[in-house]
Amino acid sequence: MFWSADITNFWFGVLVLLIGAMPVAANSSEATDAALIRAQTLNSQGARQLETGQATTALESWRQAEASYTAAGDETGILGSQLNQVQALQALGQYRRAKSLLDQISAELSPLPDSLLKADSLTSLGIALFYLGDLQESDRVLQSSLQISQRLSGDTSNTLLALGNVVRSRSQELNSIALPNTERSPLSTSCRCCA
Repeated sequence: MFWSADITNFWFGVLVLLIGAMPVAANSSEATDAALIRAQTLNSQGARQLETGQATTALESWRQAEASYTAAGDETGILGSQLNQVQALQALGQYRRAKSLLDQISAELSPLPDSLLKADSLTSLGIALFYLGDLQESDRVLQSSLQISQRLSGDTSNTLLALGNVVRSRSQELNSIALPNTERSPLSTSCRCCA
């Protein structure tokens, strides 16, 4: 009798383990859905925070969103939340950190086929490069983004605005080189006799 009670307990334990494992298998899809909902909520929250000038809080929300997208296995969501983090870093004036993150994103996107997400990340990289003062590389990256966006019929307004800023800055840079600080021409001085 002692032996049959042990066998019964053993099979009862196996049954409990199997029943316990079944909801885990069924819940894996639910866990993925829950992670996606959490990530989307955090993304929206971060956008509202950035709009209200809370860039540090937005950055944290988007880091949490990235973790949730990672848990759900959503590569597009991961890249999107990383791009959002870049926006927050730029708003905080942390352009080197933003560029570092964008370099990482670009390396991940480089082998992928052209997409609007790739174009957006290139635009963000171009803007970060602009703020870091690397106008030539910024122009190159923004031109690449523009080509992708135009080919895929995407929105080019942010890219064109950024390119305009780069062209203006390059023009100012060239003018400052071409027109060094010189004394005023004698023709431009006012006549002392009429003063």
